[in-house]
Amino acid sequence: MSRVHHKAPSKPDRAKELRNFLGLNGQKAIASKFLSGEIRHNQAISLLSQTSSEGLLWAGEIALENAQLVRSKASILDNLQKAKLMLMRAEAIRLHTNKGRVDHVVARAQLQSLHLPVYGCLALEHSLPSQQVAEKTYPRTLQVGMALAKEYEQTSNDTPEELELRKDMSGTLGEIAVLTLLERFALNIGSDSWYPFLAYFSEDRRNRHGSTIGRGWDISVFTDLEEHQIDQSYRVQVKTILAHHAYSLPMSEGISLVAINPDLKINLSDRRQLSSQIIEECNQELTGESQYSAGLEQRTEKLLKIMDSV
Repeated sequence: MSRVHHKAPSKPDRAKELRNFLGLNGQKAIASKFLSGEIRHNQAISLLSQTSSEGLLWAGEIALENAQLVRSKASILDNLQKAKLMLMRAEAIRLHTNKGRVDHVVARAQLQSLHLPVYGCLALEHSLPSQQVAEKTYPRTLQVGMALAKEYEQTSNDTPEELELRKDMSGTLGEIAVLTLLERFALNIGSDSWYPFLAYFSEDRRNRHGSTIGRGWDISVFTDLEEHQIDQSYRVQVKTILAHHAYSLPMSEGISLVAINPDLKINLSDRRQLSSQIIEECNQELTGESQYSAGLEQRTEKLLKIMDSV
């Protein structure tokens, strides 16, 4: 009697079996399993990479986070390379789907990609970026913000889908506005001792359903006051307008909550979509229009005061 040989499942088949075993239906469920500790970083990266452009973005962000957790140089480099590939794929697929239009997923993938050298400094050298690295990063951050701001203005709110898209884009613009103010400040005082990062995936999504205290944040500021003694000194949760601030959960100790409008408003003529205005002012200043500098200093002082108050 002949023996029946069963062919080993291919990698895609194994991933499908794993999804079925875990009962995962979509990227949000995968992310939830990861955040609850039911699956580990590498499993989450593998599963999310097979979902959608947003799933690829999340996979890239989890790989960036894992690069800070693993210890060997080879593992760090492997995670940074995974992040690079996932983020590139997320951007390319989303742009293709959107017929070239930038949205929050594209912008975030671009942001994380351009900050890879910064994450590399932290993971590989346990240091903050040099002034040279920071000077290259800041204008590229502004370019991403300017492109998203332009697309936001051209996106209508005629349908529920467009309204939701504008909400997501507005939230990302808020994060970029605060990030640019802080990157600008870091350049002025020395990026190798004080530098902002977008929060890691699990930091940004710490809130659970039914939470009564906000535990997640959007931006971290790391400081290096002694030789390679890196400290996460600030955690900032960003809201775009006061209405979002009012409905926010009270924040956990050590997390500052910034509502861009009105917290960073300095003039009656400031636009309601103040995030875009801040990004535009930073960009104008960078091109040599110094009349914006005083206002940006005022906004930065208001932001730092809020951050220092917690």
